[in-house]
Amino acid sequence: MHGSRHVAQAIACGATVMQVTSALLAHGPAHVGVLRQGPDAWLTEKGYGSVAKLRGILNAAHAPDPAAWSRLNYIHTLDGCRSILERGSQP
Repeated sequence: MHGSRHVAQAIACGATVMQVTSALLAHGPAHVGVLRQGPDAWLTEKGYGSVAKLRGILNAAHAPDPAAWSRLNYIHTLDGCRSILERGSQP
């Protein structure tokens, strides 16, 4: 969770808090401003009036077909595993 886009994604999935220790260790304490201001700009750009309106819109409970949502996430997970296996032990 190093960028403001990741913060916005987490909120859209329903997060109320995010762990940002690794981002702060990598980028320094001033990065808090980036993580705080970035989502506000994104919200404005996308037409959301508040964090509350964004929170949870990607939650499976809000999906028209939760079973299809679950299947899509399963396929996405398998695809990610395939990428790791194709790379082998390379970083």
